[in-house]
Amino acid sequence: MNVRDAAGPNVPDAARKGFGFLRWIDRFRRRARAFGIRDGVFDVAFRGVRFNAEVIRKDRSQPEFTRQIWNYLDAVV
Repeated sequence: MNVRDAAGPNVPDAARKGFGFLRWIDRFRRRARAFGIRDGVFDVAFRGVRFNAEVIRKDRSQPEFTRQIWNYLDAVV
């Protein structure tokens, strides 16, 4: 089952993506616990953190990952 199925057919894409983000936070919390980070510390660090689709879009369109290597190097060197 994927997030789209779990969220249901009438839920907007933005909500589905937010649901995926909440799942990511839950998994990240478990990793933090495994490294000895208490839930209270985690909660303070993540207070106010919200899903931001613009961050994802920018991350996925970084030139070093979307341009051919020589075009990228010509632009940055």
